[in-house]
Amino acid sequence: MDKINDTLFAHWNTNSNGNPISIARTETQKVSSIHYCIQLNEIPDDTQSIEVRIVTGYDDNGIPIYSNALQEIYDSQPIGVNQYKIDYNDGIVWFSSNRAGNTVTIAYSGIGYKTIS
Repeated sequence: MDKINDTLFAHWNTNSNGNPISIARTETQKVSSIHYCIQLNEIPDDTQSIEVRIVTGYDDNGIPIYSNALQEIYDSQPIGVNQYKIDYNDGIVWFSSNRAGNTVTIAYSGIGYKTIS
């Protein structure tokens, strides 16, 4: 655990030798109807790919049916309906207002998480 400041601590994923590692994560969350974003459980590794898909329904066995992967865009661009932006420092994924209330599945590599004391 690293102390970032008086109230913020970081818990980084490490191997048995204490070296930093990324761990594959998959999360399914609902996009906020107010802020059009989700907060990932871990900070994503910006050197690894991220896959974001919308859950469009479920088959007869309860298995999710997904849309095509959404496309990542960067700060200077507005977010389109099939796009997302990601804050790699805090693990926040932003979507178009058209995605409010949609359920999304995100596959990424996590490097750890931050906590407030």
